[in-house]
Amino acid sequence: EDEAEARARATARLIAERYEAVATGAGPDGHGGPRRPVVASTERLCGWGGAKLCSDADEARYPESPTDSKYLNAGGYMGPADALATMISAVLELKESAQGEELEKGRDSDQYYFKRYFWDNQHMIAMDYHQSIFGNFLEVVNKPCENDWLPQCARKPCCTESDDFRRFADLFYGRYEVRGCAVWRGSNLPVSWHGNGAGKWLWLLALDRLALECAPAANVTLARYPVEMLRGVYEKFEKRSITQQDWFGGFLLRGPMSLSEAPTGQLPPGCA
Repeated sequence: EDEAEARARATARLIAERYEAVATGAGPDGHGGPRRPVVASTERLCGWGGAKLCSDADEARYPESPTDSKYLNAGGYMGPADALATMISAVLELKESAQGEELEKGRDSDQYYFKRYFWDNQHMIAMDYHQSIFGNFLEVVNKPCENDWLPQCARKPCCTESDDFRRFADLFYGRYEVRGCAVWRGSNLPVSWHGNGAGKWLWLLALDRLALECAPAANVTLARYPVEMLRGVYEKFEKRSITQQDWFGGFLLRGPMSLSEAPTGQLPPGCA
């Protein structure tokens, strides 16, 4: 077994162990409750696509959470094929049969129907409250919004924070760290990351740092992402940052590395 195969095997084992821990609700002692077959990702804002927010009645349908990541996010889920097929088939049926207000609520978004399925089938879905598998870049702050917007969060008052341009650098470099090819949030290292809604900007910052520090990530970025579009976004932030001398980090640096610059160093086996 070569290094790449050993790494792949270790990663698969880690994912399986974390899945089992979340699916059974296992605590530090290894004991948990009834096993639920599907593990779903979570986020800190109760809403869905198009900046639609949960009503008070919607929020009340969620069980209590041990973290502020209380709400289902449809960006990630895993489990046995038959359980996933049951869930996805039910979600599609909900969407196809929706009428009136329900149809309008779920327009251009699958997440509303996944939420509805979860509310009625909590015995089927275990929430990844600690984001051990599915990390989410959407950040909130426990204070009122400056524009009187009233989002639904686990702890109130609250406002989204990861969409505040003035806070991008402080948020990312204060809470996240890129170590080689891994993105940490504090002491937590999820298996995957999702940047939905207000979390997309921190996702871009993470991609920027990964492209500078992780050769395989740099190659994938160059091969699969619209580099010219991303460069245009970075250049706009660069121009803005010139007037903010105390901003630091990522693509807000005054002399960033070009995204088209080839990564240095030897690629690990299997990543060339």
